[in-house]
Amino acid sequence: MIRTFLLFFVLFLCNPQSFAFLIKGKVEVVKGRAHIFRQGRILQLVDDMNVYTGDVIETAANSSVLVEIMDMGLLKLKPKTQIEFPEGDDGQIQSSRLNLMYGEAWIKIKKLVPGETFELKTPNSVSLVSNSIAVATYQKRSKKATYSVIEGNIEVHIKENHYFMMSGEKLILDDRRNSMARHRKIDSFKLNQQWKQTITIREKLQRKIRESKHLPTKDGKVDAKIPLVHIVSPIEGVPHKKRRMRLKATIYEEHLDRLILTVNKKVVKDIQTNLKNFDHDIVLNPGKNEIELKAIDQFGNIGRDIKTITLLEHAPSISVFFPLDNQELDTRFVDLQGVVDDVDVKEVKVFVNGRPIATDRAIPTFHVPMILDIGQNVIRIEATNSVGLTGENEIIVWTSTKSKIVIDFERFFE
Repeated sequence: MIRTFLLFFVLFLCNPQSFAFLIKGKVEVVKGRAHIFRQGRILQLVDDMNVYTGDVIETAANSSVLVEIMDMGLLKLKPKTQIEFPEGDDGQIQSSRLNLMYGEAWIKIKKLVPGETFELKTPNSVSLVSNSIAVATYQKRSKKATYSVIEGNIEVHIKENHYFMMSGEKLILDDRRNSMARHRKIDSFKLNQQWKQTITIREKLQRKIRESKHLPTKDGKVDAKIPLVHIVSPIEGVPHKKRRMRLKATIYEEHLDRLILTVNKKVVKDIQTNLKNFDHDIVLNPGKNEIELKAIDQFGNIGRDIKTITLLEHAPSISVFFPLDNQELDTRFVDLQGVVDDVDVKEVKVFVNGRPIATDRAIPTFHVPMILDIGQNVIRIEATNSVGLTGENEIIVWTSTKSKIVIDFERFFE
C-alpha cells in the first residue's frame, strides 16, 4: 500500500500538469507596495518570496521590484507594471519566457548555452535575449512597444518582421494599421544609470541596517517592517463625477502610531491613531488629483500608498434647437428647446438680456417657456454638472416691434 502511494506521488510530480509548482525566481527587493496574483489569490509581495509559474507580479504607483530569475539573470520593474511568469513554462528548469502585460521592465540575461532559450513578450511582439541587458516597455492605451538595448544584442519579432538590435539602439513598434517601426539612438550608459536609481540590492541592505538599529518594544518584540497601506476607495484609473467622496483605507501594522492624509500636496488629516481602518471625506478638483496616505509606526517606519484620481474636467456642452441664433420671431412667446451633452447635468439656468428667467430640472434635454422683449434678446443658457463645472451657450434672437395678427373673416362669419 505504501509503495503504491509513493509511486502515485512520484508520477504526480513528474506529470507535466504540475507546472504550477515550478520555482522560476525569487523576489530580492520590494520598494513600495506590490502584489502577486497566484492561483486566484492576491498576496502582498515581500523580500525573499519565491516566484512560481503562473504568478503575475504587479507594482503600484511609486513602487519597484527586483527579481532574480533562477539561473538566468535579473529583472527590474518600474511603477505601474505587470509581468507574468506564464503557466506551462516547463520546457527547461530555468524560466524561458516572461510576458510583459504593461509598464516598463529592465532585464539582464546570461549567455545562454545550446538548448536554452529566453523570450520577453509584449502583447504585440517578442524579443529573444541572450548575454544582454535590455529595457522593454508596453503601453496598453496606444498599443505601443519599445525595446532599448543597453548591452549586447537582441532580436525582436513582430508579425512577419524581424529586427536585430545592438547596444545603444531603440526600437519603437506601433500596432496601429499602416504604422512603421522607428529606430532611435540612445545613451545606453545614462539609461542604465536611471535604472540603477530605480531599485538596487542596496535597498535591501540598507533596510537590514535600519532593522538592526531598532529597539524592542515593552513585550520584547522588534518591529522592523514598514506599515502596509492600501487605499480601497476611490478607485484609480476610472473617471469620477463627484467632487466630494469618501476615502477608505486599510493599514496593516501592529504598532501603528500616526496617519497623514494629503490631497494634491496639501495635508487634510494628521492624526495619532492605532486604528487599522481609516476613512475620511475629501474634496477633489477637476482633472487629476494625487492622494497620499502615509502611515508611521512607533519605530519611525513609514509606509504609504499613492493614487491618482481623475475627476471629469470637461464642462457641459449646450445645443439650442429653437429658436436659432439670429432668428427673427413673430411672437414674444417662445419655448426654448435644447439638449446638454452631459448625462450628469445637475441644472440648467436661462437668462434673457441678463435677467434670470428659469431654472430647469437636471435632465439632458430642456424645454423652457418664456416671454421675450421687443427687439433684440440675448439668451444665455448655463448648465452645471455634478462635478460643479459650468458650460454656457449664448444666442441672439429678434422679435418684431409690431404684432402680426391674422384674422380669417370667412371662417369668422360662417
